[in-house]
Amino acid sequence: MKNFKELLKDIKVFIFDVDGVLSANVMNLNSETGLPVRTGNVKDGYALHLASKLGYKIAIITGASSGMGREFVTAIDHEFTLDEIWVIARRADALAALQSQVSVPLKIIPLDLSKTESFEAYRALLAAETPNVKLLVNAAGFGKFGAYHRVSVEDDCRMIQLNCTALVRMTRMVIPYMNAGSH
Repeated sequence: MKNFKELLKDIKVFIFDVDGVLSANVMNLNSETGLPVRTGNVKDGYALHLASKLGYKIAIITGASSGMGREFVTAIDHEFTLDEIWVIARRADALAALQSQVSVPLKIIPLDLSKTESFEAYRALLAAETPNVKLLVNAAGFGKFGAYHRVSVEDDCRMIQLNCTALVRMTRMVIPYMNAGSH
């Protein structure tokens, strides 16, 4: 028999009646994903949106448009039970093409993690969505191959910015949205 905390983990949606009058059609399900969508009374819909996050589990994968990031998306789809995967990369079209290869819904987030303004936008998204992050994969990165003296200082600094600094920033921003048992 599950205890109360274990039961809460299985709950996908609560409906809260914020103003004391439960609106008609306050909850509809998206026909494609089966997930709740905000409708009806604005207050009730907002409460539904917030409450649904309690059991809603996501993964976040950077560099998801190609290479290791893309491979992580398909592997995680097969190995984990999630409600959504947030995929982050510069190329929105390559991210959108991933949806046909996985069964879990993808949230397409086109960001260039080598740019500071991308982190400001990402921080705002996290605050607005308040996700329950079960898994973070920092796979964004690039490398230059060849004799070291032929790689420009600018390229070296861009690699450090994306491969190191962006990884630290992403991790620090996501940790507050991770619970015990998250990775």
